[in-house]
Amino acid sequence: MQEVKVNTKVLLSKVRENLETHMKDYHDAKKNYRKVCLWELKKREKALTVMIEKAAPDPTRLDDMSFGHLRTPSIPQNYKEEYEQVIEMLAMSINQETVLTHAEFKQYVMDNWPWKNSYSMTCSGMAIQADSISANYIDSGSIG
Repeated sequence: MQEVKVNTKVLLSKVRENLETHMKDYHDAKKNYRKVCLWELKKREKALTVMIEKAAPDPTRLDDMSFGHLRTPSIPQNYKEEYEQVIEMLAMSINQETVLTHAEFKQYVMDNWPWKNSYSMTCSGMAIQADSISANYIDSGSIG
């Protein structure tokens, strides 16, 4: 089947539902991103404190030290605009029925966009990293 005719109002409802799911996932990913970044900063702060304390007798030793790069996960992307564009088009449509191609059906109904796999991997990877951070470490006030 290459095309399918669907009820425009039903499709609009489905795309709105998919947007709500996306926004929940995005907000969870942002929260996990923040947690992981703060944990990485705390680790870096401890390492720098040790380096500075070791160099205390001769502060010029810090001039040649490399502090390296902070390792942070990929920043979560928000694809809200892609959903909103489809929602706006459907809301403005005067047609009671909409014809979708196979690819459009996959995106709008099945919520399987071209970016979805990498987005899901980024979000789940970040969740795994955030979950691996000790709750006691975070709850102790070391990271807010």
